[in-house]
Amino acid sequence: MKTAAIYARYSSDNQTEQSIEGQLRVCEEYAQKNNILILNTYIDRAMTGTNDNRPDFQRMIKDSAKRTFRYVLVYKFDRFSRNKYETAIHKKALKDNGVLKVCWKAMQNTILRNVFMDIIFQCFEEENVKTIPAYAFYGCGGIKSITIPDSVTSIDRGAFYGCSGLTSITIPDRETCSWGTRVIIK
Repeated sequence: MKTAAIYARYSSDNQTEQSIEGQLRVCEEYAQKNNILILNTYIDRAMTGTNDNRPDFQRMIKDSAKRTFRYVLVYKFDRFSRNKYETAIHKKALKDNGVLKVCWKAMQNTILRNVFMDIIFQCFEEENVKTIPAYAFYGCGGIKSITIPDSVTSIDRGAFYGCSGLTSITIPDRETCSWGTRVIIK
């Protein structure tokens, strides 16, 4: 049987325990439908997702080293983190500890995955992001195609690591885009 931990978080004192209850309910329903045994639940209340200074989040990362759970379930990915650099670091740490992937409810549908990717790359352009960092899209197996925004001039090693469904990448027509080694590893 697959094993998992659930991570739930809300960020402001204006939100309530109902937010946590709703997140847990959705993750538990997903686990039941997918024959996943929940071994632990980690909850941070009134804690921002813009950094990793969250006690239960840190405990979850530390506990992953025990290799008792293989998945982390979150209601929405922004519950896990809102900082793309820390996200890459923590997803890599989880992977190194045997966690296969971080699953989030909103990304179970391929159409939503594609919309999600469009939104991410639109944000890249709006923020004039120059680099897609290492492991930025780690484990996004539902991504089938990607169009790299014009603002991106370099792609770090393993940026699309584990994107097993990726069959097409459209790159801006320029000579100055620098690719890291092993950008795509399926």
